Amino acid sequence: MLVIRQDQAKTLTWWYSRRNNIDMSPSYQRRGGIWTKSDQSFLIDSILNGFDIPKIYMADFTFADSPLNKGKTQYAMIDGKQRFEAIFGFFDGTVLLDRTFVYRENPERSLSGLGYKDLKSLHPDVAEKFDN
Repeated sequence: MLVIRQDQAKTLTWWYSRRNNIDMSPSYQRRGGIWTKSDQSFLIDSILNGFDIPKIYMADFTFADSPLNKGKTQYAMIDGKQRFEAIFGFFDGTVLLDRTFVYRENPERSLSGLGYKDLKSLHPDVAEKFDN
């Protein structure tokens, strides 16, 4: 039986810690790697600056098994693959803030070109905002 429901919001660090349990390429999903590094940086910009981003839809197979779960994972991406690739890339250090990045909460703070690990060590309050 298929049940559609809104789950409790999960933090980005929660999803990142479970990235190996997410089938990012189920049969119905389009290919990944479409966004440029600039596109990915702008998503991180939007998150850090509190701009609205589209919802991410995930199949949750922890409630029941499904013939759709061909990857035998706990979760499968339905919509949001490019966004999760950008977010995971930022955590991994392959996506950096754009050189033109302006932190709207404090435009005097120089964060352009930084990665997540840099934020974590140099600006932990900003990293925490991303985490949550």
